[in-house]
Amino acid sequence: MGLFRTIGLVILLVLSGCKKGYTEKEIVPKADEIVQSFSVTETNKGKPIWKIAAREAKEFEKKNIIELSDVTLIFYDSTGGIISTLKADSGTVFTRNNNLASSGNVRVTSMQGDLFTQHLYWDSKREKIWTPDTIRYIKGNEKYDGIGLESDPDLHHIIIKEKFKGRGKTEEWK
Repeated sequence: MGLFRTIGLVILLVLSGCKKGYTEKEIVPKADEIVQSFSVTETNKGKPIWKIAAREAKEFEKKNIIELSDVTLIFYDSTGGIISTLKADSGTVFTRNNNLASSGNVRVTSMQGDLFTQHLYWDSKREKIWTPDTIRYIKGNEKYDGIGLESDPDLHHIIIKEKFKGRGKTEEWK
């Protein structure tokens, strides 16, 4: 009889503590601004360095971030020509330094080849893309896999950090 009384008491305490459930509005911070079809271009002396576009952008001023969905980031060379395009399911722009974290089906396409990963970061100050995650790089018939990567945005100077394997002309990478 004591076991049933204990179970009943626990159920009563649990139910009485559930006066009000949390709603999504209470849990998810509210964006200061929401923009559909978002687009921003970073320039230097009138020439584009990069352009970011997203289906939707949510700005959180206190956190100094902008959360993006369906992200496209285009990188330009010094003459204004496109050198690569990054696409991802989502991303976060850190407004204090213009760095970017992208995630979900990330793909970078350039004349050098195509890079695939799940998370990729843009370091604006160093002008490098990088990831600690697994990657796949495809250049024509050549295919390379590894863990961790650092590169310039046009995928010309790639460093794969660990577990490098693949087939192709690795001499070009030295």
